[in-house]
Amino acid sequence: MSYLVTAPEQLESAAQGLAGIRSLLSGSAASAAAPTTAVAAAAQDEVSALVATMFSDFGQEFQTISAQANAFHEEFVGLISAGAGAYLGTEVANAGAAAAAARSSAVSAGSSSCLASSERMKTMRAG
Repeated sequence: MSYLVTAPEQLESAAQGLAGIRSLLSGSAASAAAPTTAVAAAAQDEVSALVATMFSDFGQEFQTISAQANAFHEEFVGLISAGAGAYLGTEVANAGAAAAAARSSAVSAGSSSCLASSERMKTMRAG
């Protein structure tokens, strides 16, 4: 007996919510790309140029990490959606099997009852 209870529709809803979050994060990272990866030096001195380069490098690293996180997030959402579909498919199959078993049991019980009645009738006629 399984003690696992799932709600595939809630899993799918969660996956859709996560996909929306991913979309918002991707949009935010894309809008931050230009101002954070091409930082202009505040002045014409060497220190300002180095600070601008450092901030530009941080911006580029952020964009790289953001792209990796986006790929991971997309795969995660896909796996949740696939899991919801698998659970739903299993529940549908189990419900069909249970319904078939119930019909089979009802037919079997009905035919047993008919056989018993027929045997009683034969006994009453013979007696």
